Amino acid sequence: MSVVIFNIFTIPIQLLAFPLDIPQRIVLSDVVGLGVFLLALVAFVPAWDLYGAVAARLVANIAAFLVIALAIARAWHHLPKAASSTA
Repeated sequence: MSVVIFNIFTIPIQLLAFPLDIPQRIVLSDVVGLGVFLLALVAFVPAWDLYGAVAARLVANIAAFLVIALAIARAWHHLPKAASSTA
């Protein structure tokens, strides 16, 4: 349930990466998420069984979100400023 709630709030933010045209960062986010998930599985499942798998998925989602959020912030900062029209 915690993974679903986290995804409900973060997926709209992650979707901002597509119009910013940063496909390498999107892929990097997925790779980081997968790597963290595998490491967390090895660490959490032996100790917590099924709850360890859920915790591993949540940690992986958080890691992937942080990568894409930082990429979005960096791309957003480098967007050209819109010319303000004063009449």
